Amino acid sequence: MKKLALLFKLFLVISLFTITITAQNNKDKPTSNITGHYIFKKSNVANQLDIKHLNSNKIKFHLTAILITGSDSPHNGEIEAEIELKDNVAVYKEGSCKITLKFSNNKVQIAEENVDDCGFGAYVTAEGIYTKKSNKPIFSK
Repeated sequence: MKKLALLFKLFLVISLFTITITAQNNKDKPTSNITGHYIFKKSNVANQLDIKHLNSNKIKFHLTAILITGSDSPHNGEIEAEIELKDNVAVYKEGSCKITLKFSNNKVQIAEENVDDCGFGAYVTAEGIYTKKSNKPIFSK
């Protein structure tokens, strides 16, 4: 009986070790193919995000944020850059502007810090949950 209990404990230790190593190896892999065209829309916002997965730890993104106002001229903001991707999260920083992209299951959640320093128009925001509409990003270049 003692041998059986010892074997069971050994089995548990090996299983936990295997699970830990597998989780660490999969940590930097994206949840799915993140390359594509994403949109975020609500009543007066029409934002678009294009992502190209360049390699295992880098993406190119192009963000267009549009605030539709009552006048004929909407306010907008635009950023394009190549940034590091780690644990399904990419962070853009320029000065005190910080935009965080979190990828999961054909969606990207964008959070901002110091958005007034991102060069966007008045009251423009990129924050929201963007839904993938196509596997083909739309880049101007």
